[in-house]
Amino acid sequence: DTDGGLWAWGSNVTGEIGDGTYSKAYTPKRILPSGEPTLLWADIEGARGYTMAIDTTGRLWSWGTNAEGQLGQGFTAAEVTSSPTPGLVDAGPWLNVDGWWTHSVGVKADGSAWGWGAGVSGQLGDGVAAADNYVYAPQQIGADTDWSLLRAGKAHTIGLKAGGTVWGTGW
Repeated sequence: DTDGGLWAWGSNVTGEIGDGTYSKAYTPKRILPSGEPTLLWADIEGARGYTMAIDTTGRLWSWGTNAEGQLGQGFTAAEVTSSPTPGLVDAGPWLNVDGWWTHSVGVKADGSAWGWGAGVSGQLGDGVAAADNYVYAPQQIGADTDWSLLRAGKAHTIGLKAGGTVWGTGW
């Protein structure tokens, strides 16, 4: 909302609303991590079955399904399959974040690119396209620090550099 509050509603099968339940919400609910009663939000990304958000201090949070490690909280899929409440991913500061179904990507304020989750089609930009390529916490993609935006697709990632060039990786 205009005051920096985050509101969510909908299906919530995997906890993607972030209200601590797996119950449908037919009306908007204010979303706050435990112990953060005054937290304000700067950016939000709703992906398939999970959500990520950046607070006004630049910290990155995630909640919902973690079947492929896409929450980026360091837990493997075997350890945690979903989290119905916001969990801190990284202190950042983050500029933007995006997710699709099984992987997430983002740009930190220093212009560095990051990816996590399933990289089975090379979408994490780490040079690996293998059935067992899962990354459970954000890992830097290359060494460049001139990224301005990353977007996750079904099995690929597209990035925009500060100079206006567009780059892609994955299937």
